Amino acid sequence: MGQYYKIALKRAGENLIVNDRKVKGCDYMVAKLMEHSYLGNRVCDAVSEMIHNHPSKVAWVGDYADWDDEVSKATGGELSFEKVWGESADDSHRFGSCKFDYTGKFLVNHTKKVCISFDRWIAAYGDNWALYPVSLLTAIGNGRGGGDYGGNAMARIGSWIWDEIEIADSQPEGYEVLDFVFHEGDEFDEDDPAEAGKETA
Repeated sequence: MGQYYKIALKRAGENLIVNDRKVKGCDYMVAKLMEHSYLGNRVCDAVSEMIHNHPSKVAWVGDYADWDDEVSKATGGELSFEKVWGESADDSHRFGSCKFDYTGKFLVNHTKKVCISFDRWIAAYGDNWALYPVSLLTAIGNGRGGGDYGGNAMARIGSWIWDEIEIADSQPEGYEVLDFVFHEGDEFDEDDPAEAGKETA
């Protein structure tokens, strides 16, 4: 069965937003993780606009996620099934429609003091569609349903759940720039020295 995702987003100083992939001007966005996790997708661009220069906690929450051992631990109890998928969940929020420009920008993780250069990220894909790092790095429940990500760097999937992240216009001083990209279907161990260099080739 296919697994479907909702987006939980909490900007610093603001209330929790739960979004069922809705963007103004478009009632429904495809829900399976790998159907929409690429740069240029309207819901992904809308999330990028939301976290541009706004530190935020983000989770792409699958409906097959383990709520007790996975979601609660990853979010310090801030997210619950009822808040995201339950009958009381308010997913009426609509993201604003936009076309986000990633040129020169960095995806920053303030919790881990690391960042990703979008210029390098996009260049690594060449003429192919570039995957969207935010949804994959914050995904909860990946691997439990059809349409989920399967490829290289599996240990990184979901490794930024509910960290404080933002898209910034410059590299923060002292932050490490991560040099990897996700490639669906390329299953290799990124920590194996024999595989070194393949992620950015």
